[in-house]
Amino acid sequence: MREITHLLTIAFIALVVLSFVWQWWMRRGARKMLDQQKAIYSGTLEYADASPHDFPWVDTFFYDDVSARMAQAGFRYVGDIQCVTANKQYPSMRTFLRCFIGGGGTTMAAAYHVKMRGALRLLALLRVVAKDIRAVEFESEFTDHTFLTTSNLAGLNPFTSYAGITTHQHPPGTPLEELLADHREAVRDIVAQREVTPVRVSTKKEMLASQDRMHVLKSSHAKSHGYVSRDQFEAIAGRKLSKGQRRFVETFEALRDEQDQ
Repeated sequence: MREITHLLTIAFIALVVLSFVWQWWMRRGARKMLDQQKAIYSGTLEYADASPHDFPWVDTFFYDDVSARMAQAGFRYVGDIQCVTANKQYPSMRTFLRCFIGGGGTTMAAAYHVKMRGALRLLALLRVVAKDIRAVEFESEFTDHTFLTTSNLAGLNPFTSYAGITTHQHPPGTPLEELLADHREAVRDIVAQREVTPVRVSTKKEMLASQDRMHVLKSSHAKSHGYVSRDQFEAIAGRKLSKGQRRFVETFEALRDEQDQ
Protein backbone atom coordinates (compact mmCIF):
# COMPACT_ATOMS: atom_id res chain seq x y z
CA MET A 1 0.00 0.00 0.00
CA ARG A 2 2.43 2.70 1.18
CA GLU A 3 4.94 3.45 3.86
CA ILE A 4 2.64 5.42 6.13
CA THR A 5 5.43 6.61 8.39
CA HIS A 6 6.79 8.71 5.49
CA LEU A 7 3.82 10.96 6.12
CA LEU A 8 4.46 10.95 9.86
CA THR A 9 8.14 11.71 9.37
CA ILE A 10 7.41 14.67 7.13
CA ALA A 11 5.11 16.10 9.80
CA PHE A 12 7.74 15.39 12.42
CA ILE A 13 10.36 17.31 10.43
CA ALA A 14 8.01 20.27 10.16
CA LEU A 15 7.48 20.24 13.91
CA VAL A 16 11.23 20.14 14.53
CA VAL A 17 11.77 23.12 12.24
CA LEU A 18 8.97 24.97 13.99
CA SER A 19 10.62 24.30 17.33
CA PHE A 20 13.97 25.53 16.05
CA VAL A 21 12.40 28.80 14.90
CA TRP A 22 10.75 29.65 18.24
CA GLN A 23 13.33 28.85 20.88
CA TRP A 24 11.14 29.85 23.84
CA TRP A 25 8.81 27.01 22.84
CA MET A 26 11.68 24.60 23.44
CA ARG A 27 10.53 22.42 26.34
CA ARG A 28 6.91 22.40 25.25
CA GLY A 29 7.90 21.56 21.67
CA ALA A 30 10.32 18.84 22.76
CA ARG A 31 7.70 17.22 25.00
CA LYS A 32 5.07 17.35 22.27
CA MET A 33 7.50 15.83 19.79
CA LEU A 34 8.40 13.01 22.16
CA ASP A 35 4.73 12.33 22.94
CA GLN A 36 3.92 12.18 19.23
CA GLN A 37 6.77 9.81 18.48
CA LYS A 38 5.69 7.50 21.29
CA ALA A 39 2.08 7.63 20.13
CA ILE A 40 3.16 6.60 16.63
CA TYR A 41 5.68 3.91 17.59
CA SER A 42 4.18 2.39 20.74
CA GLY A 43 1.51 0.25 19.13
CA THR A 44 -0.48 -0.60 16.04
CA LEU A 45 -1.60 2.30 13.87
CA GLU A 46 -5.36 2.84 13.66
CA TYR A 47 -6.94 3.04 10.20
CA ALA A 48 -10.43 3.93 9.01
CA ASP A 49 -12.25 4.30 5.71
CA ALA A 50 -12.09 7.83 4.32
CA SER A 51 -14.15 10.02 2.02
CA PRO A 52 -12.59 12.78 -0.12
CA HIS A 53 -15.49 15.02 0.95
CA ASP A 54 -14.00 15.09 4.46
CA PHE A 55 -10.75 16.53 3.09
CA PRO A 56 -11.84 19.47 0.89
CA TRP A 57 -8.33 20.97 0.80
CA VAL A 58 -6.69 18.07 -1.07
CA ASP A 59 -6.06 17.99 -4.81
CA THR A 60 -8.75 15.65 -6.12
CA PHE A 61 -7.39 16.00 -9.67
CA PHE A 62 -4.13 14.45 -8.45
CA TYR A 63 -6.00 11.48 -6.94
CA ASP A 64 -8.06 11.00 -10.12
CA ASP A 65 -4.98 11.20 -12.36
CA VAL A 66 -3.13 8.62 -10.28
CA SER A 67 -6.21 6.36 -10.30
CA ALA A 68 -6.37 6.43 -14.10
CA ARG A 69 -2.67 5.73 -14.50
CA MET A 70 -2.73 2.95 -11.92
CA ALA A 71 -5.56 1.31 -13.84
CA GLN A 72 -3.53 1.52 -17.04
CA ALA A 73 -0.62 -0.15 -15.20
CA GLY A 74 -2.87 -3.03 -14.18
CA PHE A 75 -3.56 -1.99 -10.60
CA ARG A 76 -6.89 -2.45 -8.86
CA TYR A 77 -8.37 0.23 -6.60
CA VAL A 78 -9.16 -1.15 -3.14
CA GLY A 79 -10.28 1.93 -1.23
CA ASP A 80 -9.58 5.29 0.38
CA ILE A 81 -8.33 5.13 3.95
CA GLN A 82 -6.95 7.47 6.57
CA CYS A 83 -4.43 6.79 9.29
CA VAL A 84 -6.42 7.95 12.30
CA THR A 85 -3.32 7.88 14.50
CA ALA A 86 -1.36 10.17 12.17
CA ASN A 87 -4.23 12.57 11.56
CA LYS A 88 -4.84 12.87 15.28
CA GLN A 89 -1.20 13.60 16.07
CA TYR A 90 -0.64 15.94 13.10
CA PRO A 91 -3.96 17.73 12.45
CA SER A 92 -2.33 20.42 10.29
CA MET A 93 -1.40 17.71 7.78
CA ARG A 94 -4.57 15.59 7.75
CA THR A 95 -5.01 13.59 4.58
CA PHE A 96 -6.18 10.27 3.19
CA LEU A 97 -4.55 7.59 1.07
CA ARG A 98 -5.93 6.09 -2.14
CA CYS A 99 -4.85 2.46 -2.19
CA PHE A 100 -4.25 -0.06 -4.95
CA ILE A 101 -3.03 -3.63 -5.46
CA GLY A 102 -1.19 -4.85 -8.56
CA GLY A 103 1.35 -7.30 -9.86
CA GLY A 104 -0.87 -10.26 -9.08
CA GLY A 105 -1.04 -9.14 -5.45
CA THR A 106 2.73 -8.71 -5.03
CA THR A 107 2.74 -4.90 -5.11
CA MET A 108 0.81 -2.50 -2.90
CA ALA A 109 0.49 1.17 -3.87
CA ALA A 110 -0.94 4.39 -2.54
CA ALA A 111 -1.15 8.06 -3.41
CA TYR A 112 -1.77 10.95 -1.06
CA HIS A 113 -1.67 14.74 -1.06
CA VAL A 114 -0.45 16.61 2.00
CA LYS A 115 -1.22 20.33 2.15
CA MET A 116 0.36 22.31 4.98
CA ARG A 117 -2.24 24.16 7.02
CA GLY A 118 -2.28 26.24 10.19
CA ALA A 119 1.12 27.36 11.52
CA LEU A 120 2.85 25.05 9.06
CA ARG A 121 1.37 27.07 6.20
CA LEU A 122 3.52 30.04 7.22
CA LEU A 123 6.65 27.89 7.16
CA ALA A 124 5.61 26.63 3.74
CA LEU A 125 5.23 30.18 2.44
CA LEU A 126 8.71 30.94 3.79
CA ARG A 127 9.94 27.79 1.99
CA VAL A 128 11.14 26.25 5.24
CA VAL A 129 9.01 23.15 4.55
CA ALA A 130 7.31 21.88 1.41
CA LYS A 131 4.06 23.67 0.57
CA ASP A 132 2.38 20.62 -0.93
CA ILE A 133 3.42 16.98 -1.08
CA ARG A 134 1.95 14.73 -3.76
CA ALA A 135 3.27 11.29 -2.95
CA VAL A 136 3.08 8.01 -4.83
CA GLU A 137 4.50 4.88 -3.20
CA PHE A 138 4.88 1.22 -4.16
CA GLU A 139 5.61 -1.49 -1.60
CA SER A 140 6.26 -5.22 -1.54
CA GLU A 141 6.66 -7.63 1.37
CA PHE A 142 8.81 -10.76 1.10
CA THR A 143 8.66 -14.20 2.67
CA ASP A 144 11.76 -13.47 4.77
CA HIS A 145 9.74 -10.75 6.57
CA THR A 146 11.50 -7.84 4.79
CA PHE A 147 10.05 -5.03 2.72
CA LEU A 148 10.82 -2.89 -0.32
CA THR A 149 9.37 0.60 -0.73
CA THR A 150 9.73 2.95 -3.71
CA SER A 151 8.49 6.54 -3.65
CA ASN A 152 8.89 10.06 -5.00
CA LEU A 153 9.84 11.50 -1.60
CA ALA A 154 13.57 12.13 -2.10
CA GLY A 155 14.64 15.20 -0.14
CA LEU A 156 11.49 15.16 1.98
CA ASN A 157 12.21 12.21 4.24
CA PRO A 158 15.71 11.69 5.71
CA PHE A 159 14.51 8.80 7.88
CA THR A 160 14.99 5.83 5.58
CA SER A 161 17.34 3.50 7.48
CA TYR A 162 15.29 0.69 8.95
CA ALA A 163 16.54 -2.85 9.42
CA GLY A 164 14.55 -5.09 7.09
CA ILE A 165 13.22 -2.27 4.88
CA THR A 166 14.90 -1.37 1.59
CA THR A 167 14.00 2.15 0.51
CA HIS A 168 14.24 3.64 -2.98
CA GLN A 169 13.48 7.36 -3.22
CA HIS A 170 13.08 9.41 -6.39
CA PRO A 171 12.64 13.19 -6.72
CA PRO A 172 9.15 14.69 -6.35
CA GLY A 173 7.42 14.77 -9.71
CA THR A 174 8.96 11.52 -10.92
CA PRO A 175 6.38 9.84 -13.19
CA LEU A 176 4.41 7.03 -11.59
CA GLU A 177 5.45 4.71 -14.40
CA GLU A 178 9.15 5.32 -13.67
CA LEU A 179 8.64 4.58 -9.99
CA LEU A 180 6.86 1.34 -10.83
CA ALA A 181 9.58 0.24 -13.28
CA ASP A 182 12.26 0.80 -10.64
CA HIS A 183 10.21 -1.04 -8.04
CA ARG A 184 9.65 -4.06 -10.27
CA GLU A 185 13.34 -4.25 -11.15
CA ALA A 186 14.27 -4.09 -7.46
CA VAL A 187 11.78 -6.87 -6.67
CA ARG A 188 13.38 -9.08 -9.31
CA ASP A 189 16.84 -8.39 -7.87
CA ILE A 190 15.75 -9.21 -4.32
CA VAL A 191 14.05 -12.43 -5.40
CA ALA A 192 17.18 -13.52 -7.29
CA GLN A 193 19.69 -12.54 -4.63
CA ARG A 194 17.87 -13.74 -1.50
CA GLU A 195 15.85 -16.64 -2.91
CA VAL A 196 12.61 -15.28 -1.49
CA THR A 197 9.20 -14.60 -3.01
CA PRO A 198 6.86 -11.61 -2.59
CA VAL A 199 3.95 -12.00 -0.19
CA ARG A 200 0.65 -11.77 -2.09
CA VAL A 201 -2.28 -9.70 -0.84
CA SER A 202 -5.70 -9.46 -2.41
CA THR A 203 -7.84 -7.39 -0.02
CA LYS A 204 -7.63 -4.15 1.91
CA LYS A 205 -7.57 -6.15 5.14
CA GLU A 206 -4.55 -8.16 3.99
CA MET A 207 -2.86 -4.95 2.86
CA LEU A 208 -3.30 -3.33 6.26
CA ALA A 209 -2.00 -6.48 7.94
CA SER A 210 1.15 -6.17 5.84
CA GLN A 211 1.46 -2.52 6.88
CA ASP A 212 1.18 -3.56 10.52
CA ARG A 213 4.08 -5.96 10.05
CA MET A 214 6.19 -3.21 8.50
CA HIS A 215 5.30 -0.87 11.36
CA VAL A 216 6.64 -3.41 13.86
CA LEU A 217 10.07 -3.10 12.20
CA LYS A 218 9.92 0.68 12.26
CA SER A 219 8.77 0.81 15.87
CA SER A 220 11.55 -1.50 16.98
CA HIS A 221 14.11 0.69 15.22
CA ALA A 222 12.69 3.93 16.63
CA LYS A 223 12.63 2.68 20.22
CA SER A 224 16.14 1.21 20.04
CA HIS A 225 17.52 4.53 18.75
CA GLY A 226 15.78 6.77 21.26
CA TYR A 227 13.17 7.78 18.65
CA VAL A 228 15.44 10.44 17.15
CA SER A 229 19.26 10.40 17.16
CA ARG A 230 21.57 13.41 16.97
CA ASP A 231 22.51 12.45 13.43
CA GLN A 232 18.85 12.52 12.48
CA PHE A 233 18.38 15.94 14.05
CA GLU A 234 21.31 17.18 11.94
CA ALA A 235 19.73 15.62 8.85
CA ILE A 236 16.58 17.60 9.57
CA ALA A 237 18.52 20.84 10.04
CA GLY A 238 20.58 20.16 6.91
CA ARG A 239 23.82 21.16 8.64
CA LYS A 240 25.63 21.05 11.97
CA LEU A 241 23.33 22.05 14.80
CA SER A 242 23.47 25.61 16.04
CA LYS A 243 23.77 26.37 19.75
CA GLY A 244 20.01 26.87 20.05
CA GLN A 245 19.30 23.68 18.14
CA ARG A 246 21.67 21.71 20.37
CA ARG A 247 19.75 23.03 23.37
CA PHE A 248 16.54 21.75 21.83
CA VAL A 249 18.07 18.30 21.23
CA GLU A 250 19.39 18.20 24.79
CA THR A 251 15.93 19.09 26.09
CA PHE A 252 14.38 16.33 23.99
CA GLU A 253 16.93 13.78 25.21
CA ALA A 254 16.50 14.81 28.86
CA LEU A 255 12.73 14.43 28.67
CA ARG A 256 13.11 11.05 26.95
CA ASP A 257 15.53 9.83 29.61
CA GLU A 258 13.24 11.06 32.42
CA GLN A 259 10.30 9.11 31.04
CA ASP A 260 12.41 5.97 30.57
CA GLN A 261 13.50 5.88 34.21
